[in-house]
Amino acid sequence: MIPSERNVSRYLPPATCRSSFRRFETSATVKPVPSGLILRSYPVTGVEIVPVKFRAGIYGIFVMELFPVAAAVWFGTALRNVSPPRPPWMLYALAVSLLTVLIAAMYLYKLTAEITSDGISYGTFSHRQKFVPFQDISAAVLIDYKHLGSEATPRRSLRRWTLLITPKVESGMAALKVPLTFFPASACDEFIRVLRPDQWESGT
Repeated sequence: MIPSERNVSRYLPPATCRSSFRRFETSATVKPVPSGLILRSYPVTGVEIVPVKFRAGIYGIFVMELFPVAAAVWFGTALRNVSPPRPPWMLYALAVSLLTVLIAAMYLYKLTAEITSDGISYGTFSHRQKFVPFQDISAAVLIDYKHLGSEATPRRSLRRWTLLITPKVESGMAALKVPLTFFPASACDEFIRVLRPDQWESGT
């Protein structure tokens, strides 16, 4: 779901994830429609599609595993330093922490985002692979979760980017939400190169 106006700091033209605010001229095919909206065609005209599959990056692993690993280490150390009998709740907490680490690892292992010659594909541990053909894409938006401190020193939250792909109504498909935070920056750059999505800054 596209952020509401109150959650959107401002609209910016798309850039790259390595250089979030570098402006560029779009070469996307733009078609005016009677309603006054702008209808784009995907992929961007003149862009060569190089099929590529991305898996979770180092930053994504860090974000996903940081808190459960820290919790497991804390409870493990606490149990080691507590004299018997050890509180049962600490054992349960350690078990939950370790289980969370395992689930997060499995999620990251199955996490994929792929650009093919025909469209965009995204898959997770809990959901089967979802695919949206280029011809069925109605709109693409890159949401930048940057907390604005000031223009000179912007601050970014742990969550970085999400790519939201909205299929055409007649396709009957649900929107595709790709959490690019968990993928390498090269994945975000490649999606921008191929789709040239609108970019929104969100303070949430």
